[in-house]
Amino acid sequence: ALRDDSNAGIAWFAFGPGPALPKHAFLLPLWGLTSLVVLVATISFGWSFWIWLTILPVNAVILFRAGSRLNRDTRILEDCARTLRVAQSLARMAKPPLPPLQRLAEQAPQRADARRVMRWMACLQRLDFGVFDLSSVLTLAFLAKPIACVAAIGRFERLRPALAAAFESIGAIDAAIAVASYLEGRPDHCRPGFTTRPLLDIRDGCHPLLARPVRNSLRLDRQSALITGSNMAGKTTFVKMIAINQILGRTLGFCLAASATLPLAEVMTSIRGEQSVESGRSHYFSEVDAIRTFLDAAAHERHPLLVIDELFRGTNTCERVALARAVLEYLCLHATVLVTTHDVELQPLLAGQYVPLHFRENPDIEGFFDYRLRAGTSRARNAIRILERVGFPARIVASAMDYASGRLQASAEAGLPGLPRSGRRR
Repeated sequence: ALRDDSNAGIAWFAFGPGPALPKHAFLLPLWGLTSLVVLVATISFGWSFWIWLTILPVNAVILFRAGSRLNRDTRILEDCARTLRVAQSLARMAKPPLPPLQRLAEQAPQRADARRVMRWMACLQRLDFGVFDLSSVLTLAFLAKPIACVAAIGRFERLRPALAAAFESIGAIDAAIAVASYLEGRPDHCRPGFTTRPLLDIRDGCHPLLARPVRNSLRLDRQSALITGSNMAGKTTFVKMIAINQILGRTLGFCLAASATLPLAEVMTSIRGEQSVESGRSHYFSEVDAIRTFLDAAAHERHPLLVIDELFRGTNTCERVALARAVLEYLCLHATVLVTTHDVELQPLLAGQYVPLHFRENPDIEGFFDYRLRAGTSRARNAIRILERVGFPARIVASAMDYASGRLQASAEAGLPGLPRSGRRR
């Protein structure tokens, strides 16, 4: 009953304002009855059949003038009648003893009254034989569907409670079937444990949208993580995997992992900033708004889980590192933070506050990446070595190696301009 997108109107009727009677609605039954009386009189008294046929153009004009709103309400009420009929069929099922099925069985008397309200709409539905739709003929001849619609709308408040209850129960059954069908094809799932502590422990977790995922593990006990690595190495996919498993565990009760212990915490993410030419908003300002929300949540929520991809990537390197350090130092005091970055300068600056993790390139394998999460800081030059493998001039590769070594050494020895050398706040 709920397989089509158009059935969203059922929820609008059940939980929203519902349908309203069209203007001059009382005239529809009167004219429909007139059409029927003229047809009976034509047959009974042997009048010319053309007398009744003159009624049909008038009916067509009435249907057209009734407007799209009445036609829409009629279609939605047909869907409502179908939903009640499906609920009645499901309620007769004794097995399996699912709570939604039991609720449907308990709601049968309420639903019977609602079906009486919808009886004319339901009768017209039964006259649709696919190849030949008798209900459309009756609508053109006697305004059958608009009259049935007006009758149902007039008593809709009697129908609404049963419709809302049936919609929720059928939706619960549909969601249970969808989850069960998904898990049937994913034997690599587990039921997570939960804790009020800021403990996040996922073993051999994987992303649900990858055909051949590489499994990674993460354990943070009152800690946060700083994840470095080059583009396409797997940083963003990894933090998405953690966030998705946190959401799946809290909402559907399973994780795509060998085992998982999750904090009873809200998860918030900043994965992709939005840029709007129309509003003049840049990536940087969009990200600033998101991070401000994170700061508010960290101050007022109970140790939320914050997932941030490439913090402040929309500004220059010096200010980006300074801003990122200040924000991350604050956030880790009030939240569990998973943040990815290209700025390896942050590793020594946040030492002791963030667990250093990294992904690395492997120029010696096909595709350059193994997507394995590794502990510790990364000072490898594999990203530059990949340029050599794909044919960049040796002079460029050598110069890049020299520049990178000099920059990292200077950062490690002196810190960034304007920043204290210690990783702790002053």
